[in-house]
Amino acid sequence: MQEKKTAHEDHKYLMALVNNDHGLIREIYAKYADDVKYIVLKNSGNIHDAEDLFSELLMELCEQTASGKLILTCPFSAFIKMMAYRRWINKINKKAQSRVTLSDMVGYNDIEDTGVDESVEIFEKEERQQKLFLDKLNELGDNCRKLLETSWTVKPLQKAAEILNVSYAYMRKRKSVCMKKLLDLIKSSPEFMDIRN
Repeated sequence: MQEKKTAHEDHKYLMALVNNDHGLIREIYAKYADDVKYIVLKNSGNIHDAEDLFSELLMELCEQTASGKLILTCPFSAFIKMMAYRRWINKINKKAQSRVTLSDMVGYNDIEDTGVDESVEIFEKEERQQKLFLDKLNELGDNCRKLLETSWTVKPLQKAAEILNVSYAYMRKRKSVCMKKLLDLIKSSPEFMDIRN
């Protein structure tokens, strides 16, 4: 049984994103946007790249926190720097179509918290799982995909069946068949084993 992680006091910043707390969101920008800008500018990026990266990270953090998948267990400062650095280097690598290796992590040297790596790895694993799920969902036929999406967004299932103009019994059976197809697609994917390891 996995022990429950204790949220760091900076988890308030993630909750501020979820709850649209303008005061704390302004504080996030005031305290941490320059750190991300520094990392991007020192590693071949420009100010627009830095702004885009910071916004992108905040949106993803908001989504992961809202879904209950992310609990911050380290200082926000260290976490956002690590995420920005990793994400930016990945973007550079994709643009270059080859590995870029920087001998030292410019703009990242002051991070010492040991919980950062673990928090970032959890976040990145969740991101990869979500991408795999959506990719395989899109591989399903239109009917299965529409049925599953409707069953997840419309409650109760009887109401979802009415919207799709099918019987409740058919909806239950078809949902089960479609979920099995989706799970089989996910489990047979090479990415599935890679994510699990």
